[in-house]
Amino acid sequence: MAIEIKAWQIINNRLEPLDNALTEEGHKEIDLQKWINSYPEILGQGIKIIGEKVRFENNIEADLIGIDKSGNIIVIELKREESSRVSLAQAIDYASAISSL
Repeated sequence: MAIEIKAWQIINNRLEPLDNALTEEGHKEIDLQKWINSYPEILGQGIKIIGEKVRFENNIEADLIGIDKSGNIIVIELKREESSRVSLAQAIDYASAISSL
């Protein structure tokens, strides 16, 4: 199930929808990765990006790895079009790989 998130801005005391740049032709997950790297606060306060395209020993690769204030590892996997089953399996692979760190 896809989730659409809209962003809005206030112009002349009215809410106006922002164009969703990720739906434009040509934008890819790598674009989103660059944007997150330049503004990591979008992930939440106190999260620091510590790695890009990190390969784990079971040959899976995470788009971004972060760490929070408490030292918890955060895996950021960017998807534009992916089935939920594939995404879930990938999340389980990451959890398995990180548990041994």
